[in-house]
Amino acid sequence: MIVLRHFIFLALIVLALASGLSEPLARNSARIIFFISAVMLFTDQRVLTLILQRKRLVLLMLAFIGWLVVSSINAGYMPTHDSSTYWFYFSYNMFLFIPIALFIEREKQIDWIFLALAVSLMLNNIVVEMEALADFERPVTFLRGAYMQSALLYVILLPGFLILTLRSTKPPIKIACWIFFIASLTAFILLKTRGAMLCMLVVLPLVIAFFVRDLKKLLSIALILALTLVAFINLHPSTVERVETVKNLDAEQSVSERFLIWRSSINMIKDHPIMGVGFGEFEQNYKGKYISDDAKERWQGHAHNTYLQLWAETGVIGLTIYCALFGYILRWSWRRRANHYAAMIFFSTLGFMLYSLTDYTYSSFSAMRVYWFVFGICLRGADLPVDKSAPTL
Repeated sequence: MIVLRHFIFLALIVLALASGLSEPLARNSARIIFFISAVMLFTDQRVLTLILQRKRLVLLMLAFIGWLVVSSINAGYMPTHDSSTYWFYFSYNMFLFIPIALFIEREKQIDWIFLALAVSLMLNNIVVEMEALADFERPVTFLRGAYMQSALLYVILLPGFLILTLRSTKPPIKIACWIFFIASLTAFILLKTRGAMLCMLVVLPLVIAFFVRDLKKLLSIALILALTLVAFINLHPSTVERVETVKNLDAEQSVSERFLIWRSSINMIKDHPIMGVGFGEFEQNYKGKYISDDAKERWQGHAHNTYLQLWAETGVIGLTIYCALFGYILRWSWRRRANHYAAMIFFSTLGFMLYSLTDYTYSSFSAMRVYWFVFGICLRGADLPVDKSAPTL
């Protein structure tokens, strides 16, 4: 059993490192972790005990995944249909919190996992910075996926790393944390995803307001961010120009196209309000029947809004279950916000849900795995007794 625990902890470290670097390695690491946990389901009573302890969370997750199946069958196909199987398949990552709770016993282990996540994100920071300096129009991370996937990765991780930075006490570690956070924030802006920027413009100040009550500390943070902004403007003027377009979004074609897509999504919802058109069937229905005559970007395949797309695909029942799941997570974490791990869940989830207003985040399987991974780690951290022997980050 000791050897198995060490092996799974190593797999969790690999998953953390691979999360922002290699989709195949991250996917296979998660598979190994789940396979061993599934075997333990029949040999270790703790698995059932853990599920019963989190029964509301588990029931909401199962209800959502189950409704995806019902929605698919109602549309006339099983959820192995090509258009839906990929997103359905990755839904199992919701349950990462179970093996994490089984194999993480000390807060020091969580520190190592967050360090591995930080290394993964820092390598992405370097790639984004290099591509920006090489005049790439839109830098991407190691994942090389859609821009929303890269942006979502930062939306999920930045609030938590800011919390760890604000909580750090030892001067050398605190300086290192600030350097890392500023580098990550800079890379995030260089991705030029305006919906994500607006989302973090709300969430990160809320994190600072929640954790910093001392005026001198607030002024120090403001000075750090101001100096970073000045340096950023001088180094990346083209990115600043894109950020400034937020002032006049009505003139942007990409924004006007989204209004058209949203209008088409609403029309789809009006025709299929209860059951939806079927999970994974938005693109086919949008291009085949609902696309606006005024649309110029006719290749678009999703609603650029998670809530509208899930409503259109899975009906009001699917959307309600989805919102109930994340509403439960927000409520649970806010009630325990005095614990910094619970606060990390709250602000990461808040950022993810806000960003979902402008993109279809559920299809970002790599970034969503990171969300459920961080959720599981923080959920376990909130349950652990304080480890006084662990170093303060």
